[in-house]
This record gives sequence, C-alpha cells and structure tokens, in this order.
Amino acid sequence: MEQGRAIWRERSGQSVSVVMTGFYFIYFCAFFIYASYVPSIAMMFNCLLCMPVLFIFAGLWRYKIFTKMEWKTLGISMTVIPAMIWLPKDAVLTVLFVAAYIFLIQQGYEVWKNGPGVLELSFILTMLLSGACWAAFSYWADQWPVFWFTLSAAPIWFLILYQRYTTPP
Repeated sequence: MEQGRAIWRERSGQSVSVVMTGFYFIYFCAFFIYASYVPSIAMMFNCLLCMPVLFIFAGLWRYKIFTKMEWKTLGISMTVIPAMIWLPKDAVLTVLFVAAYIFLIQQGYEVWKNGPGVLELSFILTMLLSGACWAAFSYWADQWPVFWFTLSAAPIWFLILYQRYTTPP
C-alpha cells in the first residue's frame, strides 16, 4: 500500500514499471485460478495481493503516460487468464514465471534509467519477503516451478534495492 500512496502523494510514477505492475495484477488473477486447481488456500489468500497492486496501477494510470508498447504488452499479458482456464495449468504457470522474470528485469531497468523515483523500500522488501515465503512453501509443497522462480527472482530484487539506494535522486 505504501507504494501506491507514494505514487498518489508525489503525483508521479517515476521508476515504477507500468508493465510489471499491470502484469502482477494479471498474474495474481491467473494464479488464483491455478490455486483453485491445485487446490491451495494459502495460494488463494496470496492472490489478495492483487488489491494493493490495483491501487498502484491506478496511480500509474493517473500520473504516468503509458507507451503504446506498454499497452500492447499489458493486452497480450491478459491472455494468460483464459489460458489458465483452458490450457494445461503447469505450462501456463511456467509461462507466467518467465514473463514475471522478464518484467522484473524491466523494473530494474526503470530504476537504472530514471533513478530511484518513487519506488518505495517497503514495496521492494515486501516482494523479497513474499519470495522467501513462497520459496519455502513451494519447496515444502513440491511445487518446483514456483520454487525456482522465487529463488531466482531474489537477486534481481536485491539489485533493484541496491540501485534504489545508490543512485542519486
């Protein structure tokens, strides 16, 4: 929530990736479908994170001009929701993780290119903590795609954290 408040308070979305934020909302919706298929109450509750992500995205929509490429990427990303319903769930989940990884790298590029902007420490730490919890849970639950994604995303979040606090404003 702090990330959303920062965007609305500063009236800026500088250094917050539109694509990553929009994709994470879509990701949580698709992951809810997967969680109901598995079934996992823990995964379903984790999907409630779509609410603060929606608040962040609304702020970006209000204060940041989206490029045509960002709109196209978000449109294409929305296809994972029907794909999760009708296609093999594990294959779609793997595609989700690969896309999330790419968009996470794009978030790092935003910080590198634009400086720290309004990217909040609490947002970065929440993503790191969530990844750590999911890595532990997925290891325990024998969900290897989830485990490897969360484990491999941590270094990128640490790099973003480093960039956030070593780049002059």
